[in-house]
Amino acid sequence: MGRPPEVKRVLLVEDDPGLRDLIRSQLSQHHITAAPHQAAAYAALQTQPFDLVLLDLRLPVDERDIDPHSQVGFDILGSIRKRHNPSRLPVVVMTAYEGTSETTKRALKSGATEYWNKDGSYSETLPDLVNRVLLEQDAERRQAAQEMAARRHRLEFHPDGTRVTVDGIVTFTKKPCSLLTLLRDSYMKAAESDREPPFIRLPKLADMLEIDQDHVRALVMRIRKRIATAHLRLDGVSPDQNCVIQSQLWEGYRLNPGKVDIADLR
Repeated sequence: MGRPPEVKRVLLVEDDPGLRDLIRSQLSQHHITAAPHQAAAYAALQTQPFDLVLLDLRLPVDERDIDPHSQVGFDILGSIRKRHNPSRLPVVVMTAYEGTSETTKRALKSGATEYWNKDGSYSETLPDLVNRVLLEQDAERRQAAQEMAARRHRLEFHPDGTRVTVDGIVTFTKKPCSLLTLLRDSYMKAAESDREPPFIRLPKLADMLEIDQDHVRALVMRIRKRIATAHLRLDGVSPDQNCVIQSQLWEGYRLNPGKVDIADLR
């Protein structure tokens, strides 16, 4: 199978230094970060993004642990799945001492993307398996990006006026909520007369919100970033920055008429 078109970031969680070196040499086209135990794996996952995790199941908790156990690997897998869906971060579990069908079934049920037997009984070599998973991930991301580009985003305004929720996954309060409410009011007023919603110029928005213009720009950036981050974690892709708040040079801001649906909660 051909190599993925670009270098990928792979986290290798394996306590056997000899096997780590072997896998590094087999996957030399990729950038490999090695973690010999659970503590090192968590530290790596918190400090940098990865495209793939190769996860041994039988691992020590930290450098002082002399009794590796497969539950450690399952704990790491569970932690990854709480933060990332499979298309965002695929995990290939590697089994040896406990490479039984029951272990494999449990790993796949727990969110593993694939498994590989260290004893060589698997039908693919590790490099071929890794490349296949990465290519499948690229295809899933392209499809997810196409679906994201076509989707509409739901804004739910709560009746007390204190918060607005976007797509059911991120909620804004205080000034971000006030900004979205002002844009909604302009949007709805235009919709009542079957007109294209106007852009609200930056100086006017600043006066209405009683803040300076730089603060308005910062609010828009914050809203866009939180929406993008929430979708990235949930869907594996980020929407276009104009998906909810559309901007135009010199014209200001408005809710994107082709991308948003507005709901007032009762």
